[in-house]
Amino acid sequence: MGDEHPDVAITLTKLAILYQEQAKYAEARSHFQRALRIWDQQAEPDYHHMLHTLLVLGAVNYEQGQYTQAEQLYKRAWHIREQQFGAEHPDVALVLYALSWVYGRQGRYAEAEALYQRALRIWEQHPSTDYRITYALTGPAHLYRDQGMYAEAESLYQRTIDMQEQQLGPDHPDLVAALTGLATLYQKEGKYEAAAALYQRARSIIEQHLGMEHHDLANLLYYVADLQQAQGLIREAADTFQSALTLREKALGYEHPLAAETRGRLQTVLTLLK
Repeated sequence: MGDEHPDVAITLTKLAILYQEQAKYAEARSHFQRALRIWDQQAEPDYHHMLHTLLVLGAVNYEQGQYTQAEQLYKRAWHIREQQFGAEHPDVALVLYALSWVYGRQGRYAEAEALYQRALRIWEQHPSTDYRITYALTGPAHLYRDQGMYAEAESLYQRTIDMQEQQLGPDHPDLVAALTGLATLYQKEGKYEAAAALYQRARSIIEQHLGMEHHDLANLLYYVADLQQAQGLIREAADTFQSALTLREKALGYEHPLAAETRGRLQTVLTLLK
């Protein structure tokens, strides 16, 4: 078996996933890209494994703020899955949903919502995918929140939380996204106590199930610090921004856009303390 054998690509993908779970994104990307090059050289590639590589590499690029690269990978996966399964297959909806998150981060709200809605319509046609609907609802909720459509956003966040609590239990890590999203919405509305309670619940779930160094904790700490600053708790905000920065630099690297954004916020609150 040579270096370009398909089994090597499968092994590289498995290693890359391990690196991704450890937030070692540079190593993960390198292994994913090498695996993808092997698949591209095959006359008849194993599309199942190739698609998996495309999707997870797209997720790595998304997590590192490289949205153009993520978009290209997701679009390629979309094309392959439509050819294989047809436009209304649940696995096509999964790719559409991933791509919609990219568009949301780029501020392409109309395109993002169109993909969210298409993914939802596909999943609603397939009873076996009910669990995916609970995740898909957070996407439109984020879009509505960011566009100032607070009532619509709150309804979707609360619906997601209710469904996930019923399906997964009250302390499942998958609840974190909706809890955090609803907290940020309450903060925008000036409901600081309600926001703080949701952040604390999300933090407890992350620390219990994902650990004290997980990148989700860094994201949550950033939001908590933002709330503390809004409340005038400047010293607490500085300490929390510092904790978020330490985790983000460790997980994402010093040059990552989220690390740079956190450094900027930390400098701002430190200036307020002088």
